[in-house]
Amino acid sequence: MDHRTFLAPPGLTFPPDSRVTAVFPSDFATTVHLDAPEDAAIVAYLRERLPGWGDAMTNDNGTVLTAAGRGWAITVNGAMVIFGYSEEAAAALAPTDQDPSMWLTRADLGLRHAPLFMRYPAGTTATDVTDPESGASYRLAGHSPEELLAFSRAHLTDMRLSVTADDTAAAATTLRFTEEDGYISTITVTATELRIVHRLASGTSATPSPS
Repeated sequence: MDHRTFLAPPGLTFPPDSRVTAVFPSDFATTVHLDAPEDAAIVAYLRERLPGWGDAMTNDNGTVLTAAGRGWAITVNGAMVIFGYSEEAAAALAPTDQDPSMWLTRADLGLRHAPLFMRYPAGTTATDVTDPESGASYRLAGHSPEELLAFSRAHLTDMRLSVTADDTAAAATTLRFTEEDGYISTITVTATELRIVHRLASGTSATPSPS
């Protein structure tokens, strides 16, 4: 923005007639100073838009706003906007409430032989892992099986994956999906765990994540 690069909440914009005059990054937060329009117009602009970006207002005294959401804490004080990101706060969000920019890759989970575009909610870890060239098998932890199932149902198609079955029987739900790399995958969900198994289709090969 205005030829300046800084880490900011996804979707954040400033008034069209504003200009970034200074940026002060730190390990914990970034402070941005804006020039034009009036301070009140900047506050009004962000007051109207922050909830739509997924940030809940936590304080509004007319001239100062504070909001939090998606792992971010945001303060608007006239022409000064401060925002900081917390991985702990992001991981605590329900998976379906997370912004896609927060999602983890197979490499983040230490997996090699899984679909390239598969993504996992922030705060997720892989346990009980086997990862041969034929395809990985693992359990997901960090969120409840119910939350992880809801995330999978909502977002598998966003990951270039095609869902071929979604069945529930005998207290277990099974999702099956395929991916252009050749993986045929199954998610099995019970009241206590969610397990994912990937297997390469016969005669196909896939590029593993770097070691």
